[in-house]
Amino acid sequence: MKTKEDVEKFVEENRDLFNKLNDDFMKGFFSPVSEMYFDLPVLKDIRLGLMISLADETNMKLIKDNIDKYNIRPNRSFTYAFNGFKYSEKELQKMYLDEKYHTQMFNYAVDTDLSVLLGSLFKLSRDQNIRAEYNGNINVTINTYPISSENGLIKQYGKILNDYFKGVDFNLISTNPKRLNEKFWTKQNLIVMDDLITMTAEDCGLFKPWLDEQIMSAVKIFAPYQVMDSVLAKWKKEERDLNDKQTLAELFAPTELTLKLISNFKFIPNQIPTR
Repeated sequence: MKTKEDVEKFVEENRDLFNKLNDDFMKGFFSPVSEMYFDLPVLKDIRLGLMISLADETNMKLIKDNIDKYNIRPNRSFTYAFNGFKYSEKELQKMYLDEKYHTQMFNYAVDTDLSVLLGSLFKLSRDQNIRAEYNGNINVTINTYPISSENGLIKQYGKILNDYFKGVDFNLISTNPKRLNEKFWTKQNLIVMDDLITMTAEDCGLFKPWLDEQIMSAVKIFAPYQVMDSVLAKWKKEERDLNDKQTLAELFAPTELTLKLISNFKFIPNQIPTR
């Protein structure tokens, strides 16, 4: 875990992410935050962990040289930013779901900026809960899928979190997010998802309450950028600069605005700290 001084410095250097979180909490000024959901990859980048665990010296240089591009990629791809990696996207996707790679995948996973800011997020939540006169603990579900929640390193991770953060109860599960039911989703006050395309599909348990019935207007929902392959191909054909943060923000603005009409939604950077 980072020291208090490290976290304070990191918050200052990553003011954009912190401000996005803070703005959304201020909108729900008197609403308690008792239930939170996180997909594991938004806290620990297990995709990158898998690639690092497989990388030789040449591949490690490829990763280091292109990490800034990886940080703002417009999808959840392994290889989008790492052209020439020793394994293909299809091969890495298969390994990602294969249990025999899961321990090394988690062992080499890198903490994201959001992971470093968890303490600040919980403080915002506690402050809001005081205003809402809620005195209970914050219940946090971390979905470790595709890694089993019974994996030894995952169990150790859960214990560290529960020991470190007071007033927060962590529950680690391992379930394909699309299989979680409507009742589970509608009790959440905050959701940070990894795969927006999966979560907005009609066969996902979140689809009906969020996009169909639209009964989650007060829920804070965050996600990293993700666009369908067909749209990405169109942007490339139009020669959009997909390595430019402002261009990406403009391209994703219509989606963010649409989802903001039915929930407290924002795209947030889900990045690997490079300093």
